Amino acid sequence: MAYQQKALVSDDPDLTTLYEFRNAKDYAAYLLPHIKPDFHILDVGSGPGRMTHDFSLLVPHGKVVGIDISSGILAEAAAKYQEPNLSFELGDAYELSQFADASFDLIHAHAVIMHLPDPIKAFKAMYRVVKPGGIVATRDPSGRGIVSIIPDRPPFTELMTEASPAQMKYIDAVGSFSQSGLHKEKWAREAGFGERDGGKIEVRLSYEHVTTAWNLFRGSMADQAVRLGIITKEQVTRWAEIWSEWTKEEGRLAKKEFVDMLCFKGKKV
Repeated sequence: MAYQQKALVSDDPDLTTLYEFRNAKDYAAYLLPHIKPDFHILDVGSGPGRMTHDFSLLVPHGKVVGIDISSGILAEAAAKYQEPNLSFELGDAYELSQFADASFDLIHAHAVIMHLPDPIKAFKAMYRVVKPGGIVATRDPSGRGIVSIIPDRPPFTELMTEASPAQMKYIDAVGSFSQSGLHKEKWAREAGFGERDGGKIEVRLSYEHVTTAWNLFRGSMADQAVRLGIITKEQVTRWAEIWSEWTKEEGRLAKKEFVDMLCFKGKKV
């Protein structure tokens, strides 16, 4: 969650609320089989810290470091999660200057690349600090947003056909990139990842199954989207009401499309 754009503030409470329910089991399943108990893990853009904490429980003989550009959200995460092998630090995805070369077995960045104006620079920094044979794991949106919703009937379908596309438009309007998942393999290769020295890149579509209201248009973000002309105040009110009604539905489920990528650094580097 290490946003570099001034338009999206990483410790905005409206934004933090959207991320604090994320856990490693559901949102990092694609990389969990690769984690070993002695791994040293770096979580770039750790945000509220829940996923970072989950990683620490998986590496009892290793360590986990979460970094973010927001000192406020780091302080909250450090106060809430206090495993002995877990720490949180102020850090920039572009530099990672506090870490030596080949420091980590695994680097994780969830929905971070999408917010970086220079993703190649970030991939280069991660390439430097991941160990030979190590992994850089990223998940970012494909740009489609919500692709299916249950119950599949009005007014809930409006969240997929109208609210979700508006969210993607808003993300792009404030300087992030809603289709970053479709482009990041190219960026990673330009940064040095690929088949060199036995390395490889694995890419796949994935789907987050959401049962809580994924309403980006709340608080300050709703106000900004209205000012930008992306949505109206009436839509803000209507969609908030629909999300609220949706959360009361039994068997509710919204599927959001993402792109998972595992970059394995060559072992001979």
